Amino acid sequence: MSVQSLKSRLVLLAVLGTLSLLPARAEAKVPFLITYGDSISQLAPLPSDKKGTLEKLTKPGAEVGYKYSYFGLFFLDLWTWGGEYCLFEGKSFWSLKPEQAADLLSVPVEKLPKPFFYRFPSLLSLLVLGILALVIIGRFVKSDEEEAAELLKDERYREALDLARKKYEEQLAAAPASDGEKASDQPAEASEEKSEDEDATGSALLAAVGVGESHLISKGIKAEDAKAKMLLLARIEILRKKQEATASSTG
Repeated sequence: MSVQSLKSRLVLLAVLGTLSLLPARAEAKVPFLITYGDSISQLAPLPSDKKGTLEKLTKPGAEVGYKYSYFGLFFLDLWTWGGEYCLFEGKSFWSLKPEQAADLLSVPVEKLPKPFFYRFPSLLSLLVLGILALVIIGRFVKSDEEEAAELLKDERYREALDLARKKYEEQLAAAPASDGEKASDQPAEASEEKSEDEDATGSALLAAVGVGESHLISKGIKAEDAKAKMLLLARIEILRKKQEATASSTG
């Protein structure tokens, strides 16, 4: 008998000697929100030369697995612990020492595999990935205010915004005077006059954006980019004026 064959037999006897005749159970307790309990991940089927002997002491269909405890939310694991190698069938398992598992898997002990989701619990992995995504988005995706500030470093956009402001003021100054004061006691007419004021403001804004857009195009900026950038600058300008008005009214 070769040394290797003798070694395999001795290891097999050690495996058989440590298997409990009464299997423990891996029972998962699953409330509505919080999930916790034990889980077993399959690693490999039993080696064909040991399958029959091991199944007699365990159960038919037994496989090599990895049992561990877990805690999570909504069926997603947040934390795992207490991992051990085992033989299992369904929820029944029989613990193995690492050396025994290594022999059954035909790998060195230091290269024994562990389930991916034991090393990286699903919910914890999602949280980490979500945080990384937010960091990346925060670093590479600019807010409207940041993009506007970046645009205004370019003289062409500063000039376009100045022209748009002047055009806006001119349009408002040229708009027909409202008769709201004369008819302040007539709610229906006051509402109609308010609508006309809003129309005048909208027309003035469109004219202002158009002037700025034309200036940018004359400076070599593509038409679609010029329109998009001017609309962005207009939004920021309106927001700035609203904030100033709010600050002055509360101050």
